[in-house]
Amino acid sequence: MDFNEIVDQAKKLAGEHPEQAKAALEKAEGILDERTGGKFTDQITKGGDAIEGQLGLQPDNPTGQ
Repeated sequence: MDFNEIVDQAKKLAGEHPEQAKAALEKAEGILDERTGGKFTDQITKGGDAIEGQLGLQPDNPTGQ
């Protein structure tokens, strides 16, 4: 299985289970933030948002407020 197939499978699974995918991303962000002592919170959040976008997940706050 190549990288593109892995990405396609991740997109499919995220589309079928968006709430679980978001929860997993949020948990990973929390772990990364804790392990880095909060020094990179903004970057971690932006990275998580980018991954959500790549997986086709809707943002929690679509109006940007």
